[in-house]
Amino acid sequence: MTVSFPKSEQWDESRRLVLFPADVNNRRITCAVSGEALVDHFGAKNTKDMNAFHTRRDDIEKVVVRLINKDRFQEDGTILIDSDTRNEAIEFARFTRRNFEFVVEAAEHDPDLNLHVVTQLTNSLLGLVVFPKERSLLARTQTKTLDDLSKEGWPCWTVTLDDVREPTLTLANIVYHLRNAVAHGRLTFTSDSHQLDEVALIVEDRKPKASQPYWRAQIGARDLRDFCLCFLNFIEDAVG
Repeated sequence: MTVSFPKSEQWDESRRLVLFPADVNNRRITCAVSGEALVDHFGAKNTKDMNAFHTRRDDIEKVVVRLINKDRFQEDGTILIDSDTRNEAIEFARFTRRNFEFVVEAAEHDPDLNLHVVTQLTNSLLGLVVFPKERSLLARTQTKTLDDLSKEGWPCWTVTLDDVREPTLTLANIVYHLRNAVAHGRLTFTSDSHQLDEVALIVEDRKPKASQPYWRAQIGARDLRDFCLCFLNFIEDAVG
């Protein structure tokens, strides 16, 4: 598929959109980015800031290409970027990836910095499972089975205590229990070591007012790193 962008655009005051064309396999389509999206994601000072559109046009066009490749056309055949389409989840995922990769690289190149990579991993995990609330993302976690994850190379959580009424079968189950554990601070490390191979994370979930957990899982820090990277890719694919 070939996509090109003729250099023209116009502000639609009635719909508060910037309209611009794209040629997809020599077929002309209309693309649009909302004023709210310009402010929220492309650094605009206000919803009519055309300078932001021109400055970030390359980034906007890359988003359009991703939406075209995912066949995310509106009912009228247009491609629309708004705050619900290109929302906080994908931006958060990308910043999380950059922060994580920076810490890992810095720790490897200069051990004297005393950076705790496991802490950064945990922060990444917490943000990834707690922050995204997009319906498209959450819906896909429900259809992504643990067998699917295994076949795609995701590392496995070892569930040592499972929910009898709703066994852990999907990514959605994992995310649900992780969110509950995060909310109530039920995360435990097996070691204070900075070395990934020497640490595991144990997560527990409890029913309200219960003194004992009804769900528990464990994952090694190195596998946690790979799980976070897989989840980052998953968010970008689901929301992007």
